[in-house]
Amino acid sequence: KRGNKLLVLGGSTLAGMFAIQMAKSRSVKVAATASTKKVGNVTKLNHVKRLGAKVAIDYTAQDWSEALAGQNYDMILDCSGVVEDWPKANKVLKKGGQYVSIANFTGPVSTQDHNFKVFINKSNKEDLNKVLKMGLTPHTHQILGFEQVKDALLACMYNECNGKMVIRVAGGKV
Repeated sequence: KRGNKLLVLGGSTLAGMFAIQMAKSRSVKVAATASTKKVGNVTKLNHVKRLGAKVAIDYTAQDWSEALAGQNYDMILDCSGVVEDWPKANKVLKKGGQYVSIANFTGPVSTQDHNFKVFINKSNKEDLNKVLKMGLTPHTHQILGFEQVKDALLACMYNECNGKMVIRVAGGKV
């Protein structure tokens, strides 16, 4: 809600990008982690800033928990799934704050001061249409033909894309 503070771990993931845009539209103060890896003409770090993150932390050069220590965030949304992130959350979250992960299923346990939750979302056409009606921008990195599936998978594996890779199946429309 308005005035809350949200930290998005993995701000350059598609879920992270949507979270930044949704939070910004509700006047939530957003911080996000990303790298300075260039994808096209822009770094992932600059991309999350363009989407609305007021604070962008290069996680390859700086520990987000040290950079934001004591700043009392209401929520951390984990889109990256790094197991070591949950134990560091107490430095950043306010008492009663939530750590919600869409990528860490190792089963961390909530503490007296902070709640750990796993959120699993199953995509469906109705929900995706609601997201589009919100005015959020789904970021497509590249559209490739079916014969380029290997290239698309390698690009995603090596963190070389901003957004989703779309594979065009013979005769299919994008």
